[in-house]
Amino acid sequence: MNLKFKDGLKSMVSQSIFRYSKILVFLIVLMAGIFYILVWDNAPIVVNDSSSYMKVATDFQDLKLDKLPARTPGYPFLLWLTNSHEHPTRLLFFIQLALHLSSVLLLAYLLNYMAVSKKIIALFLLLSLIPPSVVMTAYVLSETLTQFFLVIGVVFLLLGIDKSKRSLIVISSIALSFSALVRPTYQLIFVVIFGLLLVSFFLAKKARRQLALATVSTFVFSTIFIGGLILNNYRNFDYFGLTPFFGLGLCCKTARFLEKLPDEYAEVRETLIKNRDRARVTYRTATPRRPWHNSSHNGLYYIWLTQPELRKIKNFNSRAELSTYLLKLNRTLIKQSPLLYLKEVIIALPTYWFPSTTNVSNFNSWKIKFVWVTIHFGVILLFFFIVSILLGCGLFLFNLPAESRDKFRSQIADNADLLLFSFLIPISIIVYTMLLSIAVDVGNPRHRVTTDLFIFFTIALGIHFLINLRKNLNKS
Repeated sequence: MNLKFKDGLKSMVSQSIFRYSKILVFLIVLMAGIFYILVWDNAPIVVNDSSSYMKVATDFQDLKLDKLPARTPGYPFLLWLTNSHEHPTRLLFFIQLALHLSSVLLLAYLLNYMAVSKKIIALFLLLSLIPPSVVMTAYVLSETLTQFFLVIGVVFLLLGIDKSKRSLIVISSIALSFSALVRPTYQLIFVVIFGLLLVSFFLAKKARRQLALATVSTFVFSTIFIGGLILNNYRNFDYFGLTPFFGLGLCCKTARFLEKLPDEYAEVRETLIKNRDRARVTYRTATPRRPWHNSSHNGLYYIWLTQPELRKIKNFNSRAELSTYLLKLNRTLIKQSPLLYLKEVIIALPTYWFPSTTNVSNFNSWKIKFVWVTIHFGVILLFFFIVSILLGCGLFLFNLPAESRDKFRSQIADNADLLLFSFLIPISIIVYTMLLSIAVDVGNPRHRVTTDLFIFFTIALGIHFLINLRKNLNKS
Protein backbone atom coordinates (compact mmCIF):
# COMPACT_ATOMS: atom_id res chain seq x y z
CA MET A 1 0.00 0.00 0.00
CA ASN A 2 2.74 2.43 1.04
CA LEU A 3 4.82 1.40 -1.96
CA LYS A 4 1.95 2.12 -4.36
CA PHE A 5 1.28 5.46 -2.67
CA LYS A 6 4.96 6.45 -3.00
CA ASP A 7 5.06 5.40 -6.66
CA GLY A 8 1.85 7.31 -7.36
CA LEU A 9 3.13 10.42 -5.59
CA LYS A 10 6.45 10.23 -7.45
CA SER A 11 4.64 9.85 -10.77
CA MET A 12 2.33 12.77 -10.02
CA VAL A 13 5.24 15.05 -9.03
CA SER A 14 7.28 14.15 -12.13
CA GLN A 15 4.27 14.76 -14.40
CA SER A 16 3.60 18.11 -12.73
CA ILE A 17 7.21 19.16 -13.14
CA PHE A 18 7.13 18.19 -16.82
CA ARG A 19 3.81 19.97 -17.42
CA TYR A 20 4.73 23.15 -15.59
CA SER A 21 8.49 23.11 -16.25
CA LYS A 22 8.57 26.58 -17.87
CA ILE A 23 6.72 28.14 -14.95
CA LEU A 24 9.01 26.31 -12.52
CA VAL A 25 12.14 27.60 -14.28
CA PHE A 26 10.78 31.16 -14.18
CA LEU A 27 10.00 30.84 -10.46
CA ILE A 28 13.50 29.48 -9.71
CA VAL A 29 15.10 32.38 -11.57
CA LEU A 30 12.77 34.87 -9.86
CA MET A 31 13.60 33.46 -6.41
CA ALA A 32 17.31 33.71 -7.22
CA GLY A 33 16.82 37.37 -8.12
CA ILE A 34 15.00 38.10 -4.86
CA PHE A 35 17.73 36.30 -2.92
CA TYR A 36 20.50 38.45 -4.42
CA ILE A 37 18.53 41.65 -3.90
CA LEU A 38 18.26 40.80 -0.20
CA VAL A 39 21.82 39.59 0.44
CA TRP A 40 23.68 42.14 -1.70
CA ASP A 41 22.08 45.19 -0.14
CA ASN A 42 25.15 47.38 -0.76
CA ALA A 43 25.20 46.81 -4.53
CA PRO A 44 26.16 48.28 -6.93
CA ILE A 45 29.77 48.57 -5.80
CA VAL A 46 32.25 51.05 -7.28
CA VAL A 47 35.73 49.71 -8.17
CA ASN A 48 38.75 51.18 -9.97
CA ASP A 49 37.42 50.82 -13.52
CA SER A 50 34.01 52.24 -12.58
CA SER A 51 35.23 55.83 -12.49
CA SER A 52 36.10 55.93 -16.21
CA TYR A 53 32.58 54.75 -17.12
CA MET A 54 31.01 57.27 -14.73
CA LYS A 55 33.03 60.14 -16.22
CA VAL A 56 31.72 59.37 -19.69
CA ALA A 57 28.18 59.07 -18.28
CA THR A 58 28.58 62.54 -16.72
CA ASP A 59 29.56 63.89 -20.13
CA PHE A 60 26.25 62.44 -21.43
CA GLN A 61 24.26 64.95 -19.38
CA ASP A 62 23.75 67.27 -22.34
CA LEU A 63 23.33 64.29 -24.71
CA LYS A 64 26.59 65.24 -26.38
CA LEU A 65 30.17 64.05 -25.89
CA ASP A 66 32.46 67.08 -25.66
CA LYS A 67 35.71 65.08 -25.77
CA LEU A 68 36.89 61.69 -26.95
CA PRO A 69 35.50 59.25 -24.36
CA ALA A 70 37.86 56.85 -22.62
CA ARG A 71 35.14 54.20 -22.89
CA THR A 72 32.67 53.20 -25.57
CA PRO A 73 29.27 54.81 -24.89
CA GLY A 74 27.17 51.66 -24.34
CA TYR A 75 27.62 51.14 -20.60
CA PRO A 76 27.92 54.86 -19.71
CA PHE A 77 24.55 55.32 -21.42
CA LEU A 78 23.03 52.78 -18.98
CA LEU A 79 24.63 54.69 -16.09
CA TRP A 80 23.10 57.90 -17.42
CA LEU A 81 19.67 56.30 -17.77
CA THR A 82 19.77 55.05 -14.16
CA ASN A 83 21.14 58.37 -12.85
CA SER A 84 24.31 56.58 -11.73
CA HIS A 85 26.83 58.97 -13.25
CA GLU A 86 27.83 60.44 -9.86
CA HIS A 87 26.68 57.86 -7.33
CA PRO A 88 25.49 54.42 -8.51
CA THR A 89 21.82 53.89 -7.75
CA ARG A 90 20.08 50.75 -6.59
CA LEU A 91 18.16 50.80 -9.87
CA LEU A 92 21.39 50.06 -11.74
CA PHE A 93 21.86 46.86 -9.74
CA PHE A 94 18.23 45.82 -10.31
CA ILE A 95 18.61 46.31 -14.07
CA GLN A 96 21.94 44.46 -14.23
CA LEU A 97 20.50 41.59 -12.20
CA ALA A 98 17.45 41.49 -14.49
CA LEU A 99 19.73 41.43 -17.55
CA HIS A 100 21.68 38.47 -16.19
CA LEU A 101 18.54 36.54 -15.25
CA SER A 102 17.02 37.30 -18.66
CA SER A 103 20.16 35.90 -20.32
CA VAL A 104 19.84 32.73 -18.25
CA LEU A 105 16.16 32.35 -19.21
CA LEU A 106 16.91 32.84 -22.92
CA LEU A 107 19.59 30.14 -22.95
CA ALA A 108 17.38 27.82 -20.86
CA TYR A 109 14.59 28.38 -23.42
CA LEU A 110 16.98 27.48 -26.25
CA LEU A 111 18.00 24.28 -24.45
CA ASN A 112 14.33 23.37 -23.96
CA TYR A 113 13.62 24.20 -27.63
CA MET A 114 16.33 21.69 -28.57
CA ALA A 115 14.63 18.99 -26.44
CA VAL A 116 17.35 18.91 -23.78
CA SER A 117 16.17 16.99 -20.70
CA LYS A 118 14.87 18.84 -17.64
CA LYS A 119 17.69 17.46 -15.47
CA ILE A 120 20.35 18.90 -17.76
CA ILE A 121 18.54 22.25 -17.89
CA ALA A 122 18.46 22.16 -14.08
CA LEU A 123 22.26 21.72 -14.12
CA PHE A 124 22.58 24.73 -16.42
CA LEU A 125 20.39 26.82 -14.10
CA LEU A 126 22.42 25.76 -11.06
CA LEU A 127 25.72 26.82 -12.67
CA SER A 128 24.22 30.07 -13.99
CA LEU A 129 22.59 31.17 -10.73
CA ILE A 130 25.26 30.48 -8.10
CA PRO A 131 26.90 33.64 -6.68
CA PRO A 132 30.17 33.54 -8.72
CA SER A 133 28.10 33.54 -11.93
CA VAL A 134 25.91 36.46 -10.81
CA VAL A 135 28.41 38.57 -8.86
CA MET A 136 29.32 40.94 -11.72
CA THR A 137 25.80 42.36 -11.52
CA ALA A 138 26.82 43.81 -8.16
CA TYR A 139 29.61 45.96 -9.65
CA VAL A 140 29.59 49.13 -11.71
CA LEU A 141 31.18 47.34 -14.67
CA SER A 142 30.17 46.55 -18.24
CA GLU A 143 30.36 42.74 -18.13
CA THR A 144 26.65 42.08 -17.49
CA LEU A 145 25.38 44.36 -20.25
CA THR A 146 27.90 42.90 -22.71
CA GLN A 147 26.84 39.38 -21.79
CA PHE A 148 23.18 40.27 -22.34
CA PHE A 149 23.78 41.55 -25.87
CA LEU A 150 25.91 38.52 -26.75
CA VAL A 151 23.24 36.12 -25.50
CA ILE A 152 20.50 38.01 -27.39
CA GLY A 153 22.67 37.88 -30.50
CA VAL A 154 23.34 34.14 -30.32
CA VAL A 155 19.89 32.93 -29.20
CA PHE A 156 17.96 35.09 -31.67
CA LEU A 157 20.32 34.16 -34.50
CA LEU A 158 19.86 30.42 -33.91
CA LEU A 159 16.08 30.70 -33.48
CA GLY A 160 15.77 33.07 -36.43
CA ILE A 161 17.56 30.66 -38.77
CA ASP A 162 15.70 27.60 -37.49
CA LYS A 163 12.25 29.23 -37.42
CA SER A 164 12.81 31.27 -40.60
CA LYS A 165 12.01 34.53 -38.79
CA ARG A 166 13.70 37.57 -40.29
CA SER A 167 12.91 39.84 -37.35
CA LEU A 168 14.89 37.60 -34.97
CA ILE A 169 17.87 37.60 -37.32
CA VAL A 170 17.84 41.40 -37.56
CA ILE A 171 17.56 41.79 -33.76
CA SER A 172 20.47 39.37 -33.40
CA SER A 173 22.68 41.43 -35.73
CA ILE A 174 21.85 44.65 -33.86
CA ALA A 175 22.54 43.04 -30.48
CA LEU A 176 25.94 41.70 -31.60
CA SER A 177 26.83 45.20 -32.86
CA PHE A 178 25.75 46.73 -29.53
CA SER A 179 28.05 44.33 -27.64
CA ALA A 180 30.99 46.14 -29.30
CA LEU A 181 29.58 49.52 -28.27
CA VAL A 182 29.57 48.30 -24.66
CA ARG A 183 32.90 46.47 -24.73
CA PRO A 184 35.28 47.23 -27.64
CA THR A 185 36.78 43.73 -27.34
CA TYR A 186 33.85 42.63 -29.51
CA GLN A 187 34.32 45.11 -32.34
CA LEU A 188 35.56 42.24 -34.53
CA ILE A 189 33.11 39.57 -33.36
CA PHE A 190 31.00 40.26 -36.44
CA VAL A 191 33.93 39.03 -38.56
CA VAL A 192 33.82 35.66 -36.75
CA ILE A 193 30.04 35.33 -37.04
CA PHE A 194 30.08 36.61 -40.63
CA GLY A 195 32.74 34.04 -41.56
CA LEU A 196 30.85 31.15 -39.94
CA LEU A 197 27.61 32.12 -41.65
CA LEU A 198 29.28 32.60 -45.02
CA VAL A 199 30.92 29.16 -44.92
CA SER A 200 27.65 27.61 -43.72
CA PHE A 201 25.78 29.25 -46.60
CA PHE A 202 27.96 27.49 -49.17
CA LEU A 203 28.00 24.14 -47.33
CA ALA A 204 24.43 23.91 -46.03
CA LYS A 205 21.63 22.22 -47.95
CA LYS A 206 18.80 23.76 -45.92
CA ALA A 207 17.88 27.26 -44.71
CA ARG A 208 20.15 28.90 -47.28
CA ARG A 209 17.87 31.96 -47.52
CA GLN A 210 18.00 32.49 -43.74
CA LEU A 211 21.77 32.03 -43.72
CA ALA A 212 22.14 34.57 -46.53
CA LEU A 213 20.00 37.09 -44.64
CA ALA A 214 21.96 36.51 -41.42
CA THR A 215 25.28 36.93 -43.25
CA VAL A 216 24.25 40.21 -44.88
CA SER A 217 22.49 41.50 -41.76
CA THR A 218 25.52 40.83 -39.53
CA PHE A 219 27.80 42.73 -41.88
CA VAL A 220 25.43 45.65 -42.53
CA PHE A 221 24.46 46.43 -38.93
CA SER A 222 28.03 46.05 -37.67
CA THR A 223 29.16 48.48 -40.35
CA ILE A 224 26.41 50.95 -39.41
CA PHE A 225 26.88 50.94 -35.62
CA ILE A 226 30.58 50.15 -35.14
CA GLY A 227 31.72 51.94 -38.27
CA GLY A 228 29.45 54.88 -37.42
CA LEU A 229 31.04 55.35 -33.99
CA ILE A 230 34.55 55.08 -35.43
CA LEU A 231 33.66 57.66 -38.09
CA ASN A 232 32.16 59.95 -35.44
CA ASN A 233 35.35 59.75 -33.35
CA TYR A 234 37.44 60.51 -36.41
CA ARG A 235 35.36 63.50 -37.50
CA ASN A 236 34.93 65.06 -34.06
CA PHE A 237 38.10 64.03 -32.24
CA ASP A 238 40.54 63.10 -35.03
CA TYR A 239 40.87 59.54 -33.70
CA PHE A 240 40.16 56.53 -35.90
CA GLY A 241 38.97 53.90 -33.42
CA LEU A 242 36.40 53.10 -30.75
CA THR A 243 38.45 54.07 -27.69
CA PRO A 244 41.97 55.42 -27.11
CA PHE A 245 42.86 52.51 -24.80
CA PHE A 246 44.30 50.01 -27.27
CA GLY A 247 47.83 51.42 -27.45
CA LEU A 248 47.91 51.92 -23.68
CA GLY A 249 46.55 48.46 -22.91
CA LEU A 250 49.04 46.71 -25.19
CA CYS A 251 51.88 47.99 -22.99
CA CYS A 252 51.20 45.21 -20.47
CA LYS A 253 52.29 42.67 -23.12
CA THR A 254 55.67 44.34 -23.73
CA ALA A 255 56.52 45.47 -20.19
CA ARG A 256 59.06 42.69 -19.58
CA PHE A 257 61.18 43.44 -22.67
CA LEU A 258 61.20 47.24 -22.93
CA GLU A 259 64.99 47.03 -23.11
CA LYS A 260 64.61 45.75 -26.68
CA LEU A 261 63.39 49.16 -27.91
CA PRO A 262 65.68 50.66 -30.60
CA ASP A 263 67.88 53.65 -29.76
CA GLU A 264 65.56 56.01 -31.59
CA TYR A 265 63.25 55.60 -28.56
CA ALA A 266 66.14 56.12 -26.08
CA GLU A 267 64.53 58.87 -23.97
CA VAL A 268 61.11 57.20 -23.93
CA ARG A 269 62.72 53.80 -23.25
CA GLU A 270 64.49 55.16 -20.19
CA THR A 271 61.23 56.68 -18.87
CA LEU A 272 59.25 53.49 -19.45
CA ILE A 273 61.84 51.24 -17.79
CA LYS A 274 62.13 53.57 -14.80
CA ASN A 275 58.37 53.63 -14.21
CA ARG A 276 58.01 49.88 -14.80
CA ASP A 277 60.67 49.14 -12.19
CA ARG A 278 59.04 51.60 -9.78
CA ALA A 279 55.66 49.90 -10.29
CA ARG A 280 57.22 46.57 -9.34
CA VAL A 281 57.97 47.74 -5.81
CA THR A 282 54.96 49.98 -5.17
CA TYR A 283 51.22 49.44 -5.20
CA ARG A 284 48.50 52.04 -5.50
CA THR A 285 46.19 52.00 -2.51
CA ALA A 286 44.68 55.48 -2.79
CA THR A 287 41.56 54.06 -4.45
CA PRO A 288 39.67 50.85 -3.67
CA ARG A 289 41.51 47.84 -5.06
CA ARG A 290 39.67 45.61 -7.43
CA PRO A 291 38.83 42.39 -5.59
CA TRP A 292 40.20 40.26 -8.46
CA HIS A 293 43.38 42.32 -8.91
CA ASN A 294 46.47 40.75 -7.33
CA SER A 295 49.46 42.60 -5.91
CA SER A 296 52.10 40.49 -7.68
CA HIS A 297 54.37 43.52 -8.20
CA ASN A 298 55.21 42.50 -11.76
CA GLY A 299 54.94 46.06 -13.11
CA LEU A 300 52.76 45.04 -16.05
CA TYR A 301 50.35 47.93 -15.52
CA TYR A 302 53.13 50.50 -15.23
CA ILE A 303 51.83 52.58 -18.15
CA TRP A 304 48.96 54.02 -16.08
CA LEU A 305 51.53 55.60 -13.75
CA THR A 306 53.69 56.74 -16.67
CA GLN A 307 51.15 58.73 -18.70
CA PRO A 308 51.75 62.23 -17.26
CA GLU A 309 55.52 62.05 -17.67
CA LEU A 310 55.30 60.53 -21.13
CA ARG A 311 52.84 63.16 -22.37
CA LYS A 312 55.18 65.87 -21.08
CA ILE A 313 58.21 64.35 -22.84
CA LYS A 314 56.43 63.93 -26.18
CA ASN A 315 54.33 67.08 -25.80
CA PHE A 316 51.05 65.24 -26.39
CA ASN A 317 47.86 67.16 -25.68
CA SER A 318 45.49 64.19 -25.53
CA ARG A 319 45.31 60.56 -24.52
CA ALA A 320 44.43 59.69 -28.13
CA GLU A 321 47.81 61.03 -29.35
CA LEU A 322 49.59 59.09 -26.62
CA SER A 323 47.72 55.88 -27.43
CA THR A 324 48.50 56.15 -31.14
CA TYR A 325 52.18 56.69 -30.34
CA LEU A 326 52.28 53.75 -27.90
CA LEU A 327 50.56 51.49 -30.43
CA LYS A 328 53.37 52.22 -32.88
CA LEU A 329 55.97 51.70 -30.13
CA ASN A 330 54.48 48.36 -29.05
CA ARG A 331 54.25 47.15 -32.63
CA THR A 332 57.96 47.94 -32.99
CA LEU A 333 58.73 45.98 -29.81
CA ILE A 334 56.67 42.97 -30.92
CA LYS A 335 58.37 42.95 -34.33
CA GLN A 336 61.75 43.14 -32.61
CA SER A 337 60.98 40.29 -30.20
CA PRO A 338 58.07 38.17 -31.45
CA LEU A 339 59.01 35.15 -29.31
CA LEU A 340 59.05 37.24 -26.14
CA TYR A 341 55.59 38.54 -27.03
CA LEU A 342 54.42 34.96 -27.68
CA LYS A 343 55.80 34.00 -24.26
CA GLU A 344 53.68 36.73 -22.64
CA VAL A 345 50.60 35.45 -24.46
CA ILE A 346 51.24 31.88 -23.24
CA ILE A 347 51.80 33.10 -19.66
CA ALA A 348 48.41 34.85 -19.74
CA LEU A 349 46.53 31.73 -20.91
CA PRO A 350 46.23 29.82 -17.58
CA THR A 351 45.35 33.00 -15.68
CA TYR A 352 42.44 33.64 -18.02
CA TRP A 353 40.78 30.41 -16.87
CA PHE A 354 41.14 31.16 -13.16
CA PRO A 355 38.02 31.78 -11.01
CA SER A 356 36.54 35.28 -10.97
CA THR A 357 35.10 35.01 -7.46
CA THR A 358 35.20 38.07 -5.20
CA ASN A 359 34.52 38.74 -1.53
CA VAL A 360 30.94 39.57 -2.50
CA SER A 361 30.32 36.12 -3.98
CA ASN A 362 32.34 34.43 -1.23
CA PHE A 363 30.39 36.22 1.52
CA ASN A 364 33.82 36.81 3.14
CA SER A 365 34.18 33.08 3.87
CA TRP A 366 37.18 31.04 2.77
CA LYS A 367 35.11 27.85 3.03
CA ILE A 368 32.53 29.18 0.56
CA LYS A 369 35.35 30.41 -1.66
CA PHE A 370 36.85 26.91 -1.65
CA VAL A 371 33.49 25.49 -2.80
CA TRP A 372 33.19 28.02 -5.64
CA VAL A 373 36.79 27.45 -6.76
CA THR A 374 36.30 23.67 -6.75
CA ILE A 375 33.11 23.98 -8.80
CA HIS A 376 34.81 26.40 -11.20
CA PHE A 377 37.75 24.13 -12.04
CA GLY A 378 35.41 21.15 -12.35
CA VAL A 379 33.27 23.10 -14.82
CA ILE A 380 36.28 24.25 -16.85
CA LEU A 381 37.69 20.71 -17.06
CA LEU A 382 34.28 19.40 -18.14
CA PHE A 383 34.04 22.14 -20.78
CA PHE A 384 37.43 21.24 -22.28
CA PHE A 385 36.53 17.54 -22.19
CA ILE A 386 33.27 18.14 -24.07
CA VAL A 387 34.95 20.43 -26.61
CA SER A 388 37.61 17.76 -27.20
CA ILE A 389 34.91 15.12 -27.80
CA LEU A 390 33.08 17.47 -30.18
CA LEU A 391 36.29 18.19 -32.08
CA GLY A 392 36.95 14.46 -32.39
CA CYS A 393 33.41 13.84 -33.68
CA GLY A 394 33.81 16.69 -36.16
CA LEU A 395 37.07 15.30 -37.54
CA PHE A 396 35.51 11.83 -37.74
CA LEU A 397 32.51 13.16 -39.68
CA PHE A 398 34.72 15.22 -41.99
CA ASN A 399 36.64 12.11 -43.09
CA LEU A 400 33.52 10.05 -43.79
CA PRO A 401 32.08 9.67 -47.32
CA ALA A 402 29.15 12.01 -48.05
CA GLU A 403 26.46 9.31 -47.78
CA SER A 404 27.81 7.91 -44.51
CA ARG A 405 28.19 11.44 -43.15
CA ASP A 406 24.52 12.28 -43.82
CA LYS A 407 23.38 9.01 -42.26
CA PHE A 408 25.51 9.59 -39.16
CA ARG A 409 24.23 13.17 -38.81
CA SER A 410 20.64 11.95 -38.89
CA GLN A 411 21.49 9.52 -36.10
CA ILE A 412 22.96 12.27 -33.94
CA ALA A 413 19.88 14.52 -33.81
CA ASP A 414 16.64 15.33 -35.59
CA ASN A 415 17.98 18.81 -36.42
CA ALA A 416 21.72 18.33 -36.81
CA ASP A 417 22.24 21.78 -38.37
CA LEU A 418 20.75 23.60 -35.37
CA LEU A 419 22.81 21.44 -33.02
CA LEU A 420 25.98 22.21 -34.96
CA PHE A 421 25.34 25.97 -34.94
CA SER A 422 24.46 25.85 -31.23
CA PHE A 423 27.91 24.47 -30.53
CA LEU A 424 29.89 26.34 -33.15
CA ILE A 425 28.75 29.93 -32.52
CA PRO A 426 29.02 30.02 -28.68
CA ILE A 427 32.37 28.17 -28.71
CA SER A 428 33.67 30.60 -31.37
CA ILE A 429 32.73 33.56 -29.14
CA ILE A 430 34.41 31.88 -26.14
CA VAL A 431 37.62 31.28 -28.11
CA TYR A 432 37.55 34.77 -29.67
CA THR A 433 37.21 36.40 -26.24
CA MET A 434 40.04 34.31 -24.83
CA LEU A 435 42.42 35.07 -27.71
CA LEU A 436 41.76 38.82 -27.53
CA SER A 437 42.26 38.86 -23.77
CA ILE A 438 45.57 36.98 -23.76
CA ALA A 439 46.84 38.77 -26.89
CA VAL A 440 46.37 42.36 -25.66
CA ASP A 441 46.00 41.98 -21.88
CA VAL A 442 47.23 39.81 -19.02
CA GLY A 443 44.47 37.22 -19.28
CA ASN A 444 42.24 38.75 -16.62
CA PRO A 445 39.53 36.20 -15.57
CA ARG A 446 37.06 39.07 -15.50
CA HIS A 447 37.23 39.23 -19.29
CA ARG A 448 35.97 35.63 -19.45
CA VAL A 449 32.85 36.43 -17.42
CA THR A 450 30.96 37.68 -20.48
CA THR A 451 31.16 34.15 -21.94
CA ASP A 452 30.60 32.07 -18.78
CA LEU A 453 26.94 31.45 -19.62
CA PHE A 454 28.03 30.15 -23.03
CA ILE A 455 30.43 27.78 -21.26
CA PHE A 456 27.58 26.43 -19.11
CA PHE A 457 25.34 26.23 -22.19
CA THR A 458 27.98 24.25 -24.11
CA ILE A 459 28.37 21.83 -21.20
CA ALA A 460 24.60 21.26 -20.96
CA LEU A 461 24.22 20.80 -24.71
CA GLY A 462 27.32 18.61 -24.82
CA ILE A 463 25.96 16.24 -22.16
CA HIS A 464 22.68 16.07 -24.10
CA PHE A 465 24.58 15.34 -27.32
CA LEU A 466 26.68 12.54 -25.79
CA ILE A 467 23.66 10.86 -24.18
CA ASN A 468 21.69 10.96 -27.47
CA LEU A 469 24.70 9.80 -29.47
CA ARG A 470 25.12 6.77 -27.23
CA LYS A 471 21.43 5.89 -27.43
CA ASN A 472 21.26 6.21 -31.21
CA LEU A 473 24.46 4.22 -31.78
CA ASN A 474 23.19 1.44 -29.51
CA LYS A 475 19.95 1.27 -31.52
CA SER A 476 21.81 0.96 -34.78
